[in-house]
Amino acid sequence: MQITHRKRWLGAAALSIAVFTSAIPARADAAGEADVWQFDVRLYGWAADIDGKLNYRLPSGQDRVTVDAGDIVDGLQGAFMGSAIARRGDWSVLTDLVYLSFSNSANNAVQLPPAFGPGANINADLEVTGWIWSLAGGYRAYHSERADLNLLLGFRMSSFDTDTKLRVTGPLNQALAPTLPPAKLSKSVTLWDGIIGARGRVQLGNRWFLPYYLDVGTGDSSLTWQAMAGVGYGFDWGRLSLTYRHLYYDQSGDDLLDDMSFSGPELGIGFSF
Repeated sequence: MQITHRKRWLGAAALSIAVFTSAIPARADAAGEADVWQFDVRLYGWAADIDGKLNYRLPSGQDRVTVDAGDIVDGLQGAFMGSAIARRGDWSVLTDLVYLSFSNSANNAVQLPPAFGPGANINADLEVTGWIWSLAGGYRAYHSERADLNLLLGFRMSSFDTDTKLRVTGPLNQALAPTLPPAKLSKSVTLWDGIIGARGRVQLGNRWFLPYYLDVGTGDSSLTWQAMAGVGYGFDWGRLSLTYRHLYYDQSGDDLLDDMSFSGPELGIGFSF
């Protein structure tokens, strides 16, 4: 297990080096912006909701408890979000960091194994925290006064910690009482996924623009993808943007994340220098 994780870390480190080195052109044009590094920093707030299921194995290893996160959690409790882009000529490096924290409690959001019989009511207290870090190199495939298109290649690292406390609030099959689920189920997962995608904007005038972003990937996840689109307005000192963002994960089989998604509106402020 330690060797597997070590290989993943070494692979991610090698990919990081490849992304950064590929983002620096071997020879810059003597004229134009190819000789100049340009930087863009953006801070944003993402009012994300969580949807999907969390799968836990009971200590016996034979039975599975499924917790419907979308039925329990109704909103984001805490967050930290920011992104940055460094560009030189047609090449760029993009990084994005997100911290999310969700918590809430609800009844009847837990699926017990069939052997426990019907009629069982379970109250669940759920806490989900996660770090999501993306790093990608980009190449500007198209540029005009009205539109901009950048192709992306990189990876996304996602680390999630989940804690679920269970309380029985209804009758169970009494013959199975000794095999009740534990009072607390905890599980963590770290996912490394390669991604490809595109980002850019469509300029509507001197001030208004439409930003967009799309990526898709796989690796430790069977599938992950992310999409964002909205509207922005530029000022002399920077710009504001209002977008909608959706981030999806799915692991194969009975792993922790089952059709898990984070989605909601996003308000950001950006600066270029």
